[in-house]
Amino acid sequence: MPQLAAATLIVGSASALDTVIGRISTPAPAAGEALGVFFMLLAVEDIPALVTWSEPFAAFLEQSYYNCSESDPAITIERAVSITHQRARGKLRQLERERRHLSSTRIHYVLGAWRGYDVALCHSGTVEARLLHPLRTSAGLVRYRWVNVTTVDPQRSQDTTGLAAATIVTGTTAPGDTLVVCTESITEAISLQKLQATMAELPIPGIKTVLTQQLRAVGGRRTYGLLLMRPSEYATIQNVAAGVTNSMASLMAREEGTTVLLTPPNGRGWTRLWQA
Repeated sequence: MPQLAAATLIVGSASALDTVIGRISTPAPAAGEALGVFFMLLAVEDIPALVTWSEPFAAFLEQSYYNCSESDPAITIERAVSITHQRARGKLRQLERERRHLSSTRIHYVLGAWRGYDVALCHSGTVEARLLHPLRTSAGLVRYRWVNVTTVDPQRSQDTTGLAAATIVTGTTAPGDTLVVCTESITEAISLQKLQATMAELPIPGIKTVLTQQLRAVGGRRTYGLLLMRPSEYATIQNVAAGVTNSMASLMAREEGTTVLLTPPNGRGWTRLWQA
């Protein structure tokens, strides 16, 4: 099973008007073998002094995710993410009742897991998950494709509780794919073209260093949050593009922002599973 190269990047200031936390787990071997790597990016539109619950909330969800394998050793990451998502929504309802200033409309997150080449995630609000996929054209040129994993159906953007409805997205990545989970402040401060150029040339630690410098130069009172994940056997994605082309010949996302992602070698496409 491939290991992940991963990094968490949070850049903010002492006067930030929002709070962002990121988490990429380093599970015990048995837990990692069963359920892979848990990840979460949480953004709250409030100052850190009023969001002291955020770190305990993320820790609760990480523990909840890995506890799923204790009750069902054969559980899939899709099912475990779904259960964790349900617990996240229940916990947020509890927090809303306990803290009158807290509004679910100001809470945004992506949480999920990566095991082998399989990914399952759910999202609520404006935090995005994007996949950067390399391929080589018939002319021998390397091209890249961004796929927005967290495209929300506007007809299902609200549920009856007032919490933004989340989507479970499942699929299989390809060698060289990089998953980027980020706050909207990231893509507003740095274009996807610039992100792509940096990510294509550098390994994960180098990407983190360059983006940290760029975001500090932008400044402001917003907090920038980013999770980066890529199979560690591929230090950079430029060198694997030739091999990826044959295994990922069918790129089914017709437009950026469509719901279908990539067709992997085993024929398993990406699907969206709406939660009640």
